[in-house]
Amino acid sequence: MEGQGLMLTLFLFSVLEVDVKVADNNAKHHTDLMSTTQLIMRRGQSFSIHLKFKEPFNPGVHNLLFTATLDDSVYMENEEKIQEYVLNERGVIFKGSGNYISPMFWDYGQLEDDMVEIALTLLYVSPEHLADPLKDEAARCDPIYVSRVISRMINSNGDRGVLEGRWKGPYIGGMSPAHWSGSYPILKRWYNIGCHPVKFGQCWVFAGVMCSVMRALGIPCRVITNYESAHDCDKNLTIDVYHADWGVKEIPSPDSIWNFHVWCEGWMKRPDLSPEFDGWQVVDPTPQELSGGAHQCGPAPVKAILNGNTDLDYDVPFVFAEVNADCIDYLDGSKKTISTDSRRVGQNISTKSVGSNKRWDITSHYKHKEGQAHRIKYVSSPVVSVLGEAFVYRPVFVEMTFENPVSETLRDCTITLSGSGLTKEEEEEIRSALFSVTIKSVFRVTVSFYPHKAGKKTLMADFDCSVFKNIKKSIPITVQK
Repeated sequence: MEGQGLMLTLFLFSVLEVDVKVADNNAKHHTDLMSTTQLIMRRGQSFSIHLKFKEPFNPGVHNLLFTATLDDSVYMENEEKIQEYVLNERGVIFKGSGNYISPMFWDYGQLEDDMVEIALTLLYVSPEHLADPLKDEAARCDPIYVSRVISRMINSNGDRGVLEGRWKGPYIGGMSPAHWSGSYPILKRWYNIGCHPVKFGQCWVFAGVMCSVMRALGIPCRVITNYESAHDCDKNLTIDVYHADWGVKEIPSPDSIWNFHVWCEGWMKRPDLSPEFDGWQVVDPTPQELSGGAHQCGPAPVKAILNGNTDLDYDVPFVFAEVNADCIDYLDGSKKTISTDSRRVGQNISTKSVGSNKRWDITSHYKHKEGQAHRIKYVSSPVVSVLGEAFVYRPVFVEMTFENPVSETLRDCTITLSGSGLTKEEEEEIRSALFSVTIKSVFRVTVSFYPHKAGKKTLMADFDCSVFKNIKKSIPITVQK
């Protein structure tokens, strides 16, 4: 309920008493376990208050105007899922390896007495609030914005976040990540020591704490484990391993594969995209790569990850690579491919079942089976990289990489480039010569063009061959004068 009608009442009548019916409203809004003294209500649900006026109130004469917004961008229709993803304080986080999946019980504690106060404090000490309090508070009705801020504030990289990460011992000055078995002791300690980071956490601890904060604020949330999880630092959707010319000594690569990685999913609408991307969104609080200048990740629509829509907000390419990247070994110098493994990454993606502690395999939510049409279409999209900066009327070089994912030679292959302000004015597009890509081989080609307009542009690449058509990839390019 917004305050327009209430303000009208205060102008016309002298209010003697106000009873916001904390006990009744909190019980109806399922927040009575959070507080018995503080009114905590959920958006879009009716509530009651009692006002006592000094003057008589005549409903036939005095009209009270209340404007209520019933639309709820985090609403779930299924009551059993609401009980699981908003109100359940006990959960299971899966660890171990793909061959030996180990469940770990986790206490989320989102209904503890001061959890709402702690969650709101986390928002108030965020860089977004400190930079512009009015803008930040106005945006808190948007779960997209709120979940992104939370993913940033759970880790302490550069902020007053909750947890400091440490990936190996010794854990001097703090607790081993394996010590923790619940979120509330971590959040309470962070709150009590003046919003300084608690030591130490790793991915499952970061995710468990974020899930608690999301649920405390009314955003449905669950914890996800991805086995054989890729960390693609250079954003080329492959995990690259380089070997010396004699093929023995490895040359360091920033890319890596973790035996497992844990993140969260939050349930929300995506009005900034299209309705097909509503629903579960990946939000990852573990500090990995920068996004928007901060260690935050998501919300990335799970449906966009499944279908390879890597041009959508937020951080879809990074999460897509975590479950779909190909592992490629190169021989240094010639960049010759030694081996390619397109099946290793993204195994046994798991979460807790609704209403039980059993493991629910949701791998099919994130990726199509190897060899299926969608898997071929999206995993095999050309990787497009701009080599250097772009200037008007100067040559811009673009490298395209494509791997053949099927067990036959791709013939009559062409790559077509287009983009407003990028290709020559007298040419609508640039098309490569016909070529073939043999089984499991990788094809690389470099082409150039001369931009004729400055500004933010989009280069479109289209791949066609004898097996499939219209595989598209886009990449933003900023052209300078």
